Amino acid sequence: MNFIDKRASGILLHISSLPSEYGIGDIGKPAYAFIDFLKKSGQKFWQILPLNPTSPSKGNSPYASFSAFAGNPLFISPEILFEENLISKSDLNSLKLLKPSRIENKIDYKIVTAIKNMVLDKACKNFFKNYKKYSAKYSDDFDDFCNLNEEKWLEDFAVFVVLKNYFKKKYNIKSWKDWPEIITNRDNEILFMLKNKLDKAIKREKFIQYIFYRQWASLKNYADKQGIKIIGDIPVYVDYESADVWSNQKLFKLGNDKNAAFIAGVPPDYFSKTGQLWNNPVYNWKTLKSENFSWWIERLKHNLTIFDVVRIDHFRGFIAYWEVPHGEKTAE
Repeated sequence: MNFIDKRASGILLHISSLPSEYGIGDIGKPAYAFIDFLKKSGQKFWQILPLNPTSPSKGNSPYASFSAFAGNPLFISPEILFEENLISKSDLNSLKLLKPSRIENKIDYKIVTAIKNMVLDKACKNFFKNYKKYSAKYSDDFDDFCNLNEEKWLEDFAVFVVLKNYFKKKYNIKSWKDWPEIITNRDNEILFMLKNKLDKAIKREKFIQYIFYRQWASLKNYADKQGIKIIGDIPVYVDYESADVWSNQKLFKLGNDKNAAFIAGVPPDYFSKTGQLWNNPVYNWKTLKSENFSWWIERLKHNLTIFDVVRIDHFRGFIAYWEVPHGEKTAE
């Protein structure tokens, strides 16, 4: 079916809203069942929100992620981990305690994140303990995944997450701009030393992304066979506290103190007399242009490999945008 020039309908449902015994919807059996439902009801599209990791400090919004490329570990199916012998039956049963209340039917992100992280730790430990066995078993090998994505986004993402946790836990430093200047400025020699020191934790983050994209590829392949097209979502801006800003500082309008010199928003209108402040750093479009927009092109290519159609929220940001000096109280 040429879904561009024919009328078709579909349903918007984010992964987190799928029914689950494990505290939050995931890309396991309920996702496959939803695809079956779409097919039986004559639908052609499944639209979802961004799949990127979420942060408790940002209300777990998929539009305020610390990576424009990584997948959300909370969406990894524990049932599939069990089926592939990466976790035990007791590990799986421990997650069933997370089933949302039938009355409130809400996700407790704090508890879900804590327990799922423990289960992912066990899966990671089992994987590397029996690496040769698992490597031979999986067709999309872990090493191949790393080699394919290392330079594009995976290395910077994994290092950023580990450093973020390291400095927060050891020194209570919450923002990357407050790390030691030599690390904030990404000194190669220092980063090399830190990578060696934190190698185990960095490998864990890469493994989790490998598992996420392995499971997602399987689900996407099933959707293709059922004739269901998946519509993905790209927020036009990225979050300041993200691997994207830390690793591509010149692509954003930052001040000498590394704070965002300007933030994105919307000018005053009928909806809001003082406009809207979004607090995302705005792009340095002159620098992006000088690099032939390579970062944006890579981002779009990445999303077009995991979705059939991509929605950009909001596309007007490519044509005109509103920037507000950092520190302003309104967007006026």
